[in-house]
Amino acid sequence: MNTILKKSGDRESNNSSLDVVEFDSQSLEQDNVFEFWREGIRPLILGETKQDHDVNYLYHKLVKLDQIVVCKGGFSSQLFIRDRKHLLRHDDSDHIMMQWFAQGGCNVHNGGRNFIESPENIVLVDLGYETFSSTIAPFSELITVIMPRELLQEYWGSIDNLAGLSLPVNSTKGALLKNFMVSLCEELDTIKPADASIVAQATTHMVSSMFQDKFKQIDATEGIVEVELRLLIKDFIAANLRNPQLSIDMLVKKFNCSRATLYRMFQTQGGVANYINRLRLQRCYKHLVSGNVKRSQITRIAQFWGFSNRQQFTRQFKQYFGISPTDVVASGVNNLTRRFSDNPNSNKIDTNSYRLASWFKSLGHTATS
Repeated sequence: MNTILKKSGDRESNNSSLDVVEFDSQSLEQDNVFEFWREGIRPLILGETKQDHDVNYLYHKLVKLDQIVVCKGGFSSQLFIRDRKHLLRHDDSDHIMMQWFAQGGCNVHNGGRNFIESPENIVLVDLGYETFSSTIAPFSELITVIMPRELLQEYWGSIDNLAGLSLPVNSTKGALLKNFMVSLCEELDTIKPADASIVAQATTHMVSSMFQDKFKQIDATEGIVEVELRLLIKDFIAANLRNPQLSIDMLVKKFNCSRATLYRMFQTQGGVANYINRLRLQRCYKHLVSGNVKRSQITRIAQFWGFSNRQQFTRQFKQYFGISPTDVVASGVNNLTRRFSDNPNSNKIDTNSYRLASWFKSLGHTATS
């Protein structure tokens, strides 16, 4: 498999103290290679094989630089999914992913928008929203920078859905940013721990500066006041989910806006009523898998989060998650699967998966210097 990006070992390493997660399918026995890959990237996104497509080669190197994660990697044709179940289990990580494909690419549905990732553009993927992507080539190779939303908010103020914002690499800003990303990856092996924070800050500043005009276009399209109002409404909804009286009428009265305005602001979530119901279902799910929950407590938990009808709750829960509340309690589906305990490589893969999950939880919760 021909790779464009430089692989590990090309440069003398000075970053032995930096947090690094690496995977290379060529270093593993071929049995279950894709399953190892899938488990390793699970904290970020779910990988699935495509029908009639062989997975020939998979690699990545992720380096944690203070408050960001930089990744270079390549993979054979596959699907990537960050669905409602995945978002629920990882809702303590709220990040933006910037990607440039050196070769190959993906068709992506993210945040209610459809777009294409390719070597011709640098694209933002908003991990706060459901994501479904499908590769468009037998082999793809890319550079990814993952940043917590709050770092970009330091430059742009309140931000909501950034899915699909892109810069063409044949533009001045796009070319500068692409060259920066390539240089950053080439220097990953030489960055010293003492320099990690400075590199992270420089990267975030570069991204925010290059995408500033694109973000302003979102403001111009939606209106800054409407963006701020939507964020205020979301905060109010989150604080009042347990209130059975929470409704469209309450929001219309509280925020002095019309029903049509409410629907427009939450159109990508299927309307504000669906948004409220989805959040309540998600809170119930997390409550049910929090440990030591008995079947007899399901009704009380549903009522706690604003559901007054047990049968209606059960029907909506199963429709949304594909599993009944009773089965969730019985199966303990919140636990990370460990299907490869007999394989000598499994401990390494499990360790990397847990480390990656820990990284994403910590991003944005430690002050940069």
